[in-house]
Amino acid sequence: FKNSSENKTLVIPDNIVSITFQAQDAQSNSEVNIKKLLFSDEEILNPIVTEVDGLEINWNDQLKRFEWNWTNDNENKYNYYVSVNFAGRIETAFVDNNYYCPKNRGIISNNGFKLKARLIEEESSNISIFSEEVVFESGPIDCSPFSGGNGSEENPYIIANATDFLNISLRNTSDVYFALNANLEIDVASLSGLDYESRVLNAHINGNGFNIKVFSSELIEMEKYGNSLIGKTDLSFDYYSSLFHTISAGGDIKNLNIDYQISYNKLNSTSAIFAPICVFNYGTIDKVNITNFDISISGNVTSIDNNVFVGGVAGVNFGTIQNCNNQSVFAFNMPQQLSFNFGYAGIVLFNANQNGQRGSITNCFNKGHKQINVAVNNNIYYMAGITLTNIGSISMCGNDGDLILATRVSSVVSLTGYFAGITITNINGTLEYLYNNGRITTEASRGNFISSGIVYQISGGTINTLVETVTGQPIVRSCQSDPTDFGTNYATNNSGTAINIVVQELKNVEIQCKGDTKLTIKEDNGRFVASIK
Repeated sequence: FKNSSENKTLVIPDNIVSITFQAQDAQSNSEVNIKKLLFSDEEILNPIVTEVDGLEINWNDQLKRFEWNWTNDNENKYNYYVSVNFAGRIETAFVDNNYYCPKNRGIISNNGFKLKARLIEEESSNISIFSEEVVFESGPIDCSPFSGGNGSEENPYIIANATDFLNISLRNTSDVYFALNANLEIDVASLSGLDYESRVLNAHINGNGFNIKVFSSELIEMEKYGNSLIGKTDLSFDYYSSLFHTISAGGDIKNLNIDYQISYNKLNSTSAIFAPICVFNYGTIDKVNITNFDISISGNVTSIDNNVFVGGVAGVNFGTIQNCNNQSVFAFNMPQQLSFNFGYAGIVLFNANQNGQRGSITNCFNKGHKQINVAVNNNIYYMAGITLTNIGSISMCGNDGDLILATRVSSVVSLTGYFAGITITNINGTLEYLYNNGRITTEASRGNFISSGIVYQISGGTINTLVETVTGQPIVRSCQSDPTDFGTNYATNNSGTAINIVVQELKNVEIQCKGDTKLTIKEDNGRFVASIK
């Protein structure tokens, strides 16, 4: 038998003793190329049936998978052909691992798992053929880690309860899909027992518009992550509270509503990131809406160096966050006597850059009013509608909520606040088609409160069409190095001119952004309001 096509796969017939390979150049014998092309030298390969002595198979009921190992210290490499019998429905696959996670759900029949092994030999004159079939002798096995589905894109695993959600870690690979079909309540404390790999989302989750109420009552330790902000250059975190530690580059979560409840009472020289979805995003977060937000923090009143930072959706973004809304309204009453620095961003704390992978935030909005009520002296407070620091890109986003710093007690005479409608600092990032409609103000009679409509401080980067609609609020407060300005900026008269960012006075105008999206400035009841649609 021969193969003259470009397909290099040959099906070996049964009972073959040896195989001889020869190759011939495929040039045509045309008048232009008249020559007889000879076959190559022969390559003789000997089929060898793989031996499976010492192969033992087990069922891991905790991980809901079949596992096998070689008992004779076998260090050879193999691939495997497996089959699983779900009461007559046969599931087959080729795997290179020493385990197999069935994709379907249900009862696996008596002796329903079978396996063949094939030895992988490199630079050998042998062709290894699959072994005889090895049958795992067992009774019926319940393999139902989810409420339905088989994990394919067309038939995703169904997440109907908290147990299903915890079991995502059992099938957490980039080719697996999940979908919610009910509202859930998840306490981060229930995730603390998972290993690190189980807390990295590699799969795809579709919330289908359902709601997850996330309780952040416990912290999980993590490898220290450092960042810097104006007034706090040595900021670092070693604890977090989120559904996932990381969303990997191949993972994503979408179409989900979040009710976020922070109730943590063990603050004791602690630096922590609270974020409902994840601490680090390298993948895609799409159409996540924050519908409600409550926060309660307490702890050891004698402790120092406490840092509590809250991201509305995520902590640090190296990937893509798009089409997200933070509609929550809250007034956080900070406890008396307990001292800690506090930061809040409506979408993500830090839009960052790692080895050239820059975070992207697109079509995201903070809608609800946010207020911090301070009760202790000498702390620093940060708040921004979208992100505290931008080193990536923010495009077609806006803030509609008021951001307010106030005091609970008259004894507070020393505080520092950095507030901005979009981001506090922009470091060589891109800011384009952005607006702020919210009041950014302090009700504290003393202290140092610094604010800006779009961005407090710019260090290079590019800007394009920034719109500030609140009277007297500057677009940019400070400029370390001038950005490249590609558009027309709008604000009240003279807003932003102190740092050579030219603005036009607010007027009714419609500005074409990207695709079909438009930024509109329209006068409404005596004041201008911007919107993006």
